[in-house]
Amino acid sequence: MGTNLKFYEDNKLTELCTYGFTSANESVSQFLYDRDPTTKIISVGSDDDTDEVFQVTFPSPVLIDTIFVLGHNIKLGTLRYGTSDDIDFSPILNWSGNATPNTMFSFTPTTVSKLFLRLQDAMIEDAQKFVSNFVATKLIGEVQKNPSKLDFGYKDAKIVGQTYTGGSYTALFGRKASIKASFTDASDTDVSLFRTIHDLGDPVFVQMNGGVNSYTQDGFRTQDIFLMNWVNDFEPKLKSDMIGIGALIDVEMKEV
Repeated sequence: MGTNLKFYEDNKLTELCTYGFTSANESVSQFLYDRDPTTKIISVGSDDDTDEVFQVTFPSPVLIDTIFVLGHNIKLGTLRYGTSDDIDFSPILNWSGNATPNTMFSFTPTTVSKLFLRLQDAMIEDAQKFVSNFVATKLIGEVQKNPSKLDFGYKDAKIVGQTYTGGSYTALFGRKASIKASFTDASDTDVSLFRTIHDLGDPVFVQMNGGVNSYTQDGFRTQDIFLMNWVNDFEPKLKSDMIGIGALIDVEMKEV
């Protein structure tokens, strides 16, 4: 790994928000935050001359500094906040001539009550515009030094059985990520970060690529942000029973 692990708060988009769309079906607004890459919010009767606007209204103002827009076909569009799509983030968040389906935006921490995602042109001319997942969050912290060992993998939720003819069948219900990381020289700052995440008692998003979105390896792509719980004990240990040279700590996390 050439980048550092990052941890983010849970998505600010929830069932408590109010959602509005120019033409898309509001009854499936949960698709924006269900973390399912197979579901999408999609426009109806749109074209490149007709903007599709997604509006999110939070029950109370939220502080955010990172937005992920995943599984989309936005070629030209903007992300703003305010009362009526009237305030730009810093830096300005937009797409122009875009051809990649997953986007991460980082910006100055901003308190917002409403978000406006304006989809102007799709990657294919006059196609319906869609977004699979939308995550608005805030960075908790970034480790200063990466683990000496990192085990990442997926666990299938499935049933394997036998048919009446003696054959086999598999029913796959889903797949969840897990991480086991061993830090052999963790700084006081990193130990404090781990303590914060452990003591939250709530799931956090884990990003293994550290915000460098050029990786194509599974687990390190832009869309590979995993909502995870810390599952092992918080047990930092002195390195070689000596003080001031870094701590040993194991971090085990499993996807929600």
